[in-house]
Amino acid sequence: AAELESEERLLFAQLEWQMQQAWPTRTLRRTLVIPPGWRATSVMFNAPPLEPRRVGNSLVWERDGVAALPDEPAMPPHTDIAPRLAVSVFAKPPGRAPGEFESWQSVAQWLHGVSDGASAATAAVVSTARRLTQGATTDFERAAAIARYAQTVQYISIQTGIGRGGGYQPRPAALVLERNYGDCKDKVALMRAMLSAVGISSYLVSLYSGDRGYVRAEWPSPQQFNHAIIAIHLRQPINSGVSAIDHPGLGRLVVFDPTDQHTPFGELPIDAQDSLALTVHPQTTSLVRLPTTAAARHVTERTVKGSIAANGTLSGSVHERHTGAAASSARALRNAVDADSYRELLTRRVAATVPRVNLANITAAAGPSPDHDVSFDIVAPAFTRQAGGLLLMPMPFDNGVDGPIPSAAERKTAVLLDPHVVNETVELRLPPGFAVDAVSPPVTFESPFGRYSLEYTVTGGVLIAKRRLEVPSQRIEPAALPAARVFFDRVRRADTDLIVLTRK
Repeated sequence: AAELESEERLLFAQLEWQMQQAWPTRTLRRTLVIPPGWRATSVMFNAPPLEPRRVGNSLVWERDGVAALPDEPAMPPHTDIAPRLAVSVFAKPPGRAPGEFESWQSVAQWLHGVSDGASAATAAVVSTARRLTQGATTDFERAAAIARYAQTVQYISIQTGIGRGGGYQPRPAALVLERNYGDCKDKVALMRAMLSAVGISSYLVSLYSGDRGYVRAEWPSPQQFNHAIIAIHLRQPINSGVSAIDHPGLGRLVVFDPTDQHTPFGELPIDAQDSLALTVHPQTTSLVRLPTTAAARHVTERTVKGSIAANGTLSGSVHERHTGAAASSARALRNAVDADSYRELLTRRVAATVPRVNLANITAAAGPSPDHDVSFDIVAPAFTRQAGGLLLMPMPFDNGVDGPIPSAAERKTAVLLDPHVVNETVELRLPPGFAVDAVSPPVTFESPFGRYSLEYTVTGGVLIAKRRLEVPSQRIEPAALPAARVFFDRVRRADTDLIVLTRK
């Protein structure tokens, strides 16, 4: 048993309690003491409503038999499944407690008050912005140049004056520019100042990083936010492929996260998509839903060209071109590790379908360009194996044996899948004296969980396979997992079918 009593001066007249932890709990009780005449409202997230009982000037919320939080692969974040109690306190009329919020407009006005002044454009900021945008002819090009610069500013978070709102107040843009570091809201302040220096309006946007479903419209509170990005008003029309929101008072705005150094301007990190967010402006009266891009935007185009020697050794080359979130992930992986570790990670991935493979001549395109290219050579001894007078040959597809659905028979939580598409073309020159016994007929099938196709042809002694797997963004609840496994098991079987070679 444990008991904790705390007394503190809060920035907001609001509290938030998570009602489930990593350990099971027999009884969990939260008691809030408020002054006479004050009132409190509460809302429970991720669980049925929990009404408090009144004991004098105290409100008591209680839950019995709380299970431990599960720990499962590809599960939603704990904040998405653990019961969470949000409480707002209001002073006795006509008084007003510090940090009372009854609407999203009041939240936006408060955030605007503590953040807007940091975006002042000093002479140094104006000079830098004009230098960065030399040669740019459109607002999009100007904003992209400033965005690339903001991404290079070192991310360092130093919070001061937390009790006075310091956690929500950016440092002045001029200071961020001078010291070349800052956190998410500091980077937004710098971008806003630079954009204003070249005549472009922009706004801070608050959201929660790490759980798309964390922010709830029914509880207006700055406490629901832990991250800041930027919304930019461009004077020219915005292309359809650019991540943008429609604000009822401010118009169409491009949204961008300067903290994510791997996602280029015009795109939004996949973990922020579909989040509820607040545009920080006095006119804002409600949350907006951040844009979501379809799986077709997050593509890996993979080409394998090789030949098989008489002794069964596979020699060839692999080229991958990633777009969208696939490109961001590929860039992040390359930039996170040294060359040896990167080789090891790539080798481990390719070895899922090509045992004993060795990689050489690895090149990976650097920088924030929309696409990311990776190329390498492969050599795999004994790629084929003999069975009597036949040769059995696997196909070197990307992670063909690794389905995204966990194989555990029982599952307590949903499985989250990010959208992605893999297009593969594999061209293998057959070993001398051998031919494909029979070309498998084309395979095409789809379900709510994805689409798959695979087709083989043989031309001039070269086996050509064209494979496509498309998986949409989805949350698969435990009850639907058996049906999802049917689809992904079928994909796995098609990927791992061996090609039979016979002597001519």
